[in-house]
Amino acid sequence: MKKNMFLLAFLISAMIFSQNSTAIISFNDGTKKEGIVVIKKQNAWGGEGDVQYEKNNESVDRYRFSEINRIDYLNGRDTINTFYIIKENDKKKEKFIVVSLEWKGKVSLFKEEFVKNTYENIYGYIYSKYYLQKKDEEIVNIYPTAYRNAKRPMKNYFSDCPKLVDLIERNAFKKYVLGKYSKLNESERLELEIIETIKYYNSNCFK
Repeated sequence: MKKNMFLLAFLISAMIFSQNSTAIISFNDGTKKEGIVVIKKQNAWGGEGDVQYEKNNESVDRYRFSEINRIDYLNGRDTINTFYIIKENDKKKEKFIVVSLEWKGKVSLFKEEFVKNTYENIYGYIYSKYYLQKKDEEIVNIYPTAYRNAKRPMKNYFSDCPKLVDLIERNAFKKYVLGKYSKLNESERLELEIIETIKYYNSNCFK
């Protein structure tokens, strides 16, 4: 029974963390390749992923995350999903992760998703990490961090805008999202809360 549960969790992870469609790979050296692209992300059991590339049913090439800047999945010629490869601040080893672009602007929001298993829930649940990036600055993990919620990291990140810090301290965005989207789960509301904070910063604080 446990073996079947483990297999199910693995399949859930595979469905969530693999993209298999036409995409454009942008490499760190400035070159690009278009073809069928599959992202094999690092899963809950470890092991660095890679990106598989195929053109015109020819042989499959594999690239390390460290070679790639971004991947744009296409519908016709329109971009439908954008993923960035970033280097996470990990003191133990060099670690590259795949994040999706959730909101683009003067401050952009990125999200990493993976399946995490616990003794209480062997089937696994979707676990998200959020990152922010101001223009021309490094991507910063905003939640989860060492703190219990996103409040203090958000206040620190937007410390250059005191009026926004005051709104965060008073939970203004959290209350707004809860009132407008009460039926959403906590994770969905958190993402909207971060987006509303970004929108305010972009409109009222950015110089």
